[in-house]
Amino acid sequence: MKKLLSALALFLTAVAASADSWLAIGNLGLRAGYDYDTEYFDKNLNVPFKGKISFRAPNRLILEGVNISLQGLRIGADGVEDFTIELHGNNTIQASFTNPITSNTSLRFEAADDDASLTITGGCSNGYGLVYLTGGGDLVFSGGTYNFSGQSRAVSQHPGDVAAGTLRFEDCTARLKAYGNAASGFQSVQYANCKVVSPEGAYYTASAGYQTASGGEAVKEVRIEPAYDLWVGGELVTKENKADILSDGGTASYDPATNTLFLRGADIAVSGADEFGIYSLQAGGLTVSLSGTNRVASSDWTGIYASRGVTLLGPGQLTLNGYHGISVGTSSTIAVRDGADVLIGAASRGIMGSTNRKGTLYYTTLTVDGSGTHLNVTAPGGAVTILKDVAIGPGLGITYPEGGRFSEDDHAICNSSGEVATKVEIASAVSRYDLNGDGSVDVSDVTLLVAAVLADGAAPVAYDLNGDSGVDIGDVTELVSVVLAQ
Repeated sequence: MKKLLSALALFLTAVAASADSWLAIGNLGLRAGYDYDTEYFDKNLNVPFKGKISFRAPNRLILEGVNISLQGLRIGADGVEDFTIELHGNNTIQASFTNPITSNTSLRFEAADDDASLTITGGCSNGYGLVYLTGGGDLVFSGGTYNFSGQSRAVSQHPGDVAAGTLRFEDCTARLKAYGNAASGFQSVQYANCKVVSPEGAYYTASAGYQTASGGEAVKEVRIEPAYDLWVGGELVTKENKADILSDGGTASYDPATNTLFLRGADIAVSGADEFGIYSLQAGGLTVSLSGTNRVASSDWTGIYASRGVTLLGPGQLTLNGYHGISVGTSSTIAVRDGADVLIGAASRGIMGSTNRKGTLYYTTLTVDGSGTHLNVTAPGGAVTILKDVAIGPGLGITYPEGGRFSEDDHAICNSSGEVATKVEIASAVSRYDLNGDGSVDVSDVTLLVAAVLADGAAPVAYDLNGDSGVDIGDVTELVSVVLAQ
């Protein structure tokens, strides 16, 4: 009878235990509802390690400078919902002949600071990964640096009858390497402020994992780095190069916190089909802050493209050339503000907003505002076009063409004859020929313009009176004719 009761007690204990969530580290089984500190692991884990290991209920394993060899064992979460591994400092896990980390729910790696890292080596040739999810959850890497080198897979999922989860990288650096494929089994891969930087063009599919852009071959090593949906002069802006994107001493830099690209005397030129001088897919739109004299040119395509709109801020100057000058995506705005001096010369359209495919809905408003702000656009296909509206701030106006206005029917700035204008200037409502701003157009303005033509260096864009994208004797001739005609 005693044996029967003893067996029944053991059975009930086992049933009760199976209903709990457990975290196994090597030979230790931890109840997910309790806290465990480093002292506990020091005494009970039969695998030597350096650093600190702790567990905070209900789901957080904390590694602080840990170096551990699991010697054929693993870290496994059974029913621990949203299992999280929090990293402090540099951590290393070695695990031959096993899948070092497994979970039957979602798993999140979370760096406590930018310098935190995790290196995992080992694995086995059973087709699964160093990090292996079995229950269809999501695998997330958030912040920090990850260097995984395994055998069959670096990370993988095998959800069985459960729908596969997502592999997600958030503002982190990751190098995933394996003899079979860097990753497999996930329904999709997502990136937040991250990009695949090697191999170039690699993509992920649920059926085959990572593949090369050419040939669709399995990618055995993929590298992901913090990056932003912004390209400047053909260069992807990353966490590493954001302070000096063009490697020229910092004429172009980017602040991801404010989505602001700073141009300080930058000279950006690209060529080739589909090459943009500046290309932004930033969800919040792009702000370009101008200092000094800047140039952005695309010989075959668009100077600036911003899918969610762009704002150019002064007080600097920008000369912008391309097949198109500025173009944007839907639900976006274009703005020139705060004393920005912008000269656009385009082979087709200068400033172009967005519309639906049927051309029945127009989304984009152009705003020009702020003291000293100046916009000069020349384009044979339409200087300022495909817009919902144009908003011009106090003290500014359309100074060219004479009688120019925004047409709601043509969705463009038109001349007095109702034709879409091929040259548009928005500047101080005072005559554009009044270069010194004294309220009159006279010989003093001619003197100022002649001095600018003779001087070394770039003259203000506003001195381009004849709209030929240069300041020279032609502008002097035009100004003299205006003075004489008075």
